[in-house]
Amino acid sequence: MTMTYKVRGPDPDGDYFIVEVIDGEEHFLDETFRCEEDALDAVRRMGGS
Repeated sequence: MTMTYKVRGPDPDGDYFIVEVIDGEEHFLDETFRCEEDALDAVRRMGGS
């Protein structure tokens, strides 16, 4: 099983969000971030790169 994280956005409200990718299938996490850097910091804390 391969798992990675990606940052997507901004959405129409200007928020960024994290997508967990497991074996090529995307799963949206239930949290939004005001800027891309905050979302990237969260990915790093979760062990992503």
